[in-house]
Amino acid sequence: MNEILRLEDVRDQVLHGRPPTVDLSKRLNEFFQFSNWNRSLSDATPLQDCFFYDMFISPAGAAEADYRLFTECFPKIVGNLVAGHATLTLHVKSSSPDFFEELDVINTVLAPSSLRYVLLSESRGPTGGQHRPELGNLVFEWPAAKLDYVVERWFMCPQVSIEGYVAAEPALGRIAHLYFSPDTVWRIREILSAVELAFRLWPDDDGLFILTDKLDQASLQRRLRISELSSMVAQAVAKRRRRG
Repeated sequence: MNEILRLEDVRDQVLHGRPPTVDLSKRLNEFFQFSNWNRSLSDATPLQDCFFYDMFISPAGAAEADYRLFTECFPKIVGNLVAGHATLTLHVKSSSPDFFEELDVINTVLAPSSLRYVLLSESRGPTGGQHRPELGNLVFEWPAAKLDYVVERWFMCPQVSIEGYVAAEPALGRIAHLYFSPDTVWRIREILSAVELAFRLWPDDDGLFILTDKLDQASLQRRLRISELSSMVAQAVAKRRRRG
């Protein structure tokens, strides 16, 4: 694999890189989380048969260190993850409606394009009690051919978080069902069972955290078409170096 483009196995860091009394890694605590309360996930047992990866561009110089390099590659990376046959579902969440407002996105983007979505406006607390978040949670299907739009409109770190689910069949129904389930490690395990893989954009928009119970590293590399992506990165780096 090209040394600039990295797909790193972080399973041990996620599941075991902590004292047993400490919550699971921050990234896992943020995954498939729809509410504004603090989670407490400490039992990794249900996730022992899952795989966790970081995908990022390893800087060898100023050109590679530019976070916009990963931004340019994001549509192709996620397009390869979808692999032309699966359904991509996104959960986009903003700390302020100034950056992403659910009803506006429904009215101006999703409905005119006949894209399926669910707006989940209330959720349950860790013990199953009702809890209403400050904003609704919009989960929607998105065409892989239009991922440039996601980058242009919603890549606004750290105010906007982007999470994706890639599945052979539409996943909205399963996500909506799990949304109202108790917020535990088992809920994370169930969504991973329902999809081929999931990902969460890094807070600085310069990498992906990828989760799956179906693809080992070799299988994921084939699906990503690493050599093709590496060539794209190399070309983008060369352009930056020519510009000085």
